[in-house]
Amino acid sequence: MRRRYPVLFMLLALGVMLVTLLPACRKMPERSTVLPVETLTSPTMVPAAWGDLVAVSSIGDYPDLVQLYFQDEQKVVRQVVMRVKTGELLTTFVIRRN
Repeated sequence: MRRRYPVLFMLLALGVMLVTLLPACRKMPERSTVLPVETLTSPTMVPAAWGDLVAVSSIGDYPDLVQLYFQDEQKVVRQVVMRVKTGELLTTFVIRRN
């Protein structure tokens, strides 16, 4: 009989844990964390409609690349990744504000 009590206690504890933790394991709502990409018409020119160059940044791990940030009149920001040695524009991300 004495051996049954620890087993029963463990089963009861496991049941309480399951009842307590299962509701917390529900699926979180999905959010889109991917910025929209815009296609460039030229690999070396930024359209004038994109507005003014407002910032330039770089990452030490990628010394051949810089990020150029343009802001238009509607406050839409576009990040353009540029290869420094060739002046080639690689990707463009659009950052819209509410």
